[in-house]
Order: sequence, then structure tokens, then C-alpha cells
Amino acid sequence: DLSETLSDYAIVPAGRDWRDGDELMVCPNMRTAQIYLREDSGSTQRQAVVDRLLEEPRVDQVFWTERQPHGDEFHVATSDRGTLRFRPAAGASQADGSDLYGNSWVWDGHLSTLDACCSAGGTIEYGVYPNALERIAGGFSAVSGDILITSRLGSEFCLPEINTHSGGSHGSLHELDSTAPLIAAGVPPQVSVPAHPRIVDVVPLCLEVLRIPLGQAVNHVGPSRERSARVARSQPG
Repeated sequence: DLSETLSDYAIVPAGRDWRDGDELMVCPNMRTAQIYLREDSGSTQRQAVVDRLLEEPRVDQVFWTERQPHGDEFHVATSDRGTLRFRPAAGASQADGSDLYGNSWVWDGHLSTLDACCSAGGTIEYGVYPNALERIAGGFSAVSGDILITSRLGSEFCLPEINTHSGGSHGSLHELDSTAPLIAAGVPPQVSVPAHPRIVDVVPLCLEVLRIPLGQAVNHVGPSRERSARVARSQPG
């Protein structure tokens, strides 16, 4: 119950709008949750919320972003595996390491925070949190919370106004929540299935089979993060 974990703060009741005096809007979704801060909240309050969350042993990871001159920097904190901050590299030559999907990264801290390591050849190898860097970076959008958290297996986030899921659960970065089989049959010979497929590769693969250019199928322009952040703080999450 995140209302108990964050009992020092005034939390918006689930499904309601911001009220005078509310400090946090908490949006649980099974083994993940997003936490919105008031627009005028500073990094000091954010850090206090992060520290409080890490006191709860069922919280696995806490994520947030900070705007830097070189772009968004992503932060990961755990109670037992250290901390990590990272960002996309400007180019492979400036990277600390690259993953199997062609993404290059710069980091400071411990990759073991995400059960990952970097080989002598500069390749990032993941353990129980597959493709964690790309997925964390992709988890923050124009309307996402200021803080994202995941729970350990066997636990699920809730608020007093909502119920947990009666069946299975998911939402964390853990491989048991993240991996699914990809079965491909009758793929044309000129189409190659990625050697290390991700969920985000399914649509491009289908379009390639159907000979539909990706640019024609995807036409989405999202609002700026600054504008959407204001919207997110003025509406129920």
C-alpha cells in the first residue's frame, strides 16, 4: 500500500484530481507505479520521496530523470545493489559500452544495479533485467510520472481505493515480467527476424512482411515534455 509507504505525504485519492494541499499523485499499475510531484516541487522533495520508497523492502528499483546540458540523464536507485545514472552516448566512440540492439550508453555508478555488466569488448550483458537501459529510458515520456518504481516479484502496488489483481501480475523489469516467445512461420526469405527480438520489433517486422514502409504506418507527434508535464500535474494520472 503506497499510501502507507508514503504516509508522510498528502496523496491524491485514486481517480481524483489534485486538491489544495496534495503533494503526490500515485498511479499504481501492478508491479510498477508512477508518482507525480507538484509542479513547484524541487529535487530535494523528490530525493526525500526516493529515500522513503527505498526503505520499503518490497520496492525493487526507483527511477527518475534530470535535465542536463547533454540531454536527459536517467537515474536508478536500489536499497541493496547501489545506484546508477546513465544517458545515451553521442556516438559509439564516446560510449562506455553498447548493447545488442545498437544503442550506445554512458554511465556512472554500478551496472550491477540492473544485474548487468560490460564485457572487455564493450558489450553490455544483461541478467534478470533484459535490455534495462533502453527500457528505462523509454519509460519516461511527455506525460509520465516524475518517479517510476518497480516492486519485487511476489508484490504489487496498490492504494486504499483500488484492489490488486487477483490473477497473475507484471510490470517490473524482471525477465519473468518482460520476455515472451516470438513465433514466426512463413516469413518471406527477404525478411529477416531479428536475432535478439524485442516487443518493439514486432510491428516493424509485420510491416516488413506486408511490404508497408514504416514511415507510412507511424505518424505520431507527441506534445513537448514541458507542456505535457503541466497537463499531467493538473489532471488525474
